Amino acid sequence: MDLPEPGRRRAHDAGDAPPERRRGRRARSRAGMTRPDGVSGTRAYVALVVALCVGLMLVALGAWRQGILVLGSSFVGGAVVRAALPEPRAGLLRVRGRTFDVAWMLAVGAGLVALAFVVPEG
Repeated sequence: MDLPEPGRRRAHDAGDAPPERRRGRRARSRAGMTRPDGVSGTRAYVALVVALCVGLMLVALGAWRQGILVLGSSFVGGAVVRAALPEPRAGLLRVRGRTFDVAWMLAVGAGLVALAFVVPEG
């Protein structure tokens, strides 16, 4: 006998219908849609990734001190942006909670900046 299992839905359940199709409505056009909440955070994330790539390129080309400084500065900047943006607008900068994200980016960034200044020339 086929008994329903708790937590499992059947394909014909009304709850599985996409929200656009409920009550006979069609999906809204793109013109009526508003901007997603995470756009600011996504732009900040793209800027962070670009800065990290520039820093890694500097390290690969031999200017390791400047490259490490750019890497560390970009992490510190990402932490500041993550701390300043509200939770729904954090976009791709949101990995865990705000406190964790800011703390680890500040720790990594400060460590890299310190490394760039502490290691002697030679």
